[in-house]
Amino acid sequence: MPTSLGPAEILVILVVALVVLGPKRLPEAGRQIGRFVAEVRHWSSAVQAEIRDVIDAEGEPQPPPPTAAPSASLPPAQPAPVPTPEDLGSAGTPAPAPAPPRQATGEWGLPERAPTAPQPAAAPGSTARELPPEWTTKPSTNGDHS
Repeated sequence: MPTSLGPAEILVILVVALVVLGPKRLPEAGRQIGRFVAEVRHWSSAVQAEIRDVIDAEGEPQPPPPTAAPSASLPPAQPAPVPTPEDLGSAGTPAPAPAPPRQATGEWGLPERAPTAPQPAAAPGSTARELPPEWTTKPSTNGDHS
């Protein structure tokens, strides 16, 4: 099914409209169709603007306007070298523990839980106690007994 009308299709529609409506009522019908199309476009743009307003209000804040472009006399920025542990002087000291992730419990009205210590990894070949029961059971055969 075509999605757009070409010149031949528009000509056929105009000839059929001329035959059905006649030369006296065709101009008034064209004006009514024009008003209807304009009203639909106005309604569509109003809905799009409302959706954009809601998205902008709930989304991230708008970035600040760009400042003046730097002058061409500045040299191009060089990437900073990545420091090694020896550069930082932590060759023999352990790395600090990472900060705990921010919890959204207050935002969602959930009770606060104390952070848990990371569990040690299970030895290879052993079954971990923390696995859910559906992970440790054999999969069903769906009636296939072969």
